[in-house]
Amino acid sequence: MSQYYYAVASLPYLKSGEKSPITWDRFYEIVRSSLSEKDLEIFEKARLGIPTQTDEPFLKNWFDWEKELKKELARLRLQKAGFDNPNPLPETLGVFSVSEVAKSLFLKDNPLEAEYLLDGIRWAFLEDLLLGHYFDLETVLAYSLKLQILQRQELFEKTLGQENYQNTYKTIVQNLEINRESV
Repeated sequence: MSQYYYAVASLPYLKSGEKSPITWDRFYEIVRSSLSEKDLEIFEKARLGIPTQTDEPFLKNWFDWEKELKKELARLRLQKAGFDNPNPLPETLGVFSVSEVAKSLFLKDNPLEAEYLLDGIRWAFLEDLLLGHYFDLETVLAYSLKLQILQRQELFEKTLGQENYQNTYKTIVQNLEINRESV
């Protein structure tokens, strides 16, 4: 197990909900010069929102949790839309208890608040995965995902987000009505 004392110690502290204190380019520069070739390949798979097939336990847990949460949210959305038994969604692994988390996200009326809540939940899950890890690859992977969360939040624009949400919602409702009429 490789240890990356210098790389991890040189990274600024990340705090949930605050502006990222380091750019992705600077972070990548530090990581690229520090990680072994094998660990760099694993690092490249640590992307927010893009589940990748991996045997690395930390990332596998992260991606499995994300997939289960998304499946549960999809289930709740389908139920709300009135689909009693749509084409069955893939079963969740049942490893993570995501149903309460999904319900709390689903009950948010404001999409922006739901996104911030989701990111906070992601952050907490990463903290749980980090228990017992300090200067190793897992620490670098978690830092990468947390930095991506912060940078994602910096892209949120309230007015534009509300506008996009309304347009997307209208399109979905129209498509549902067309599909129901054709059945």
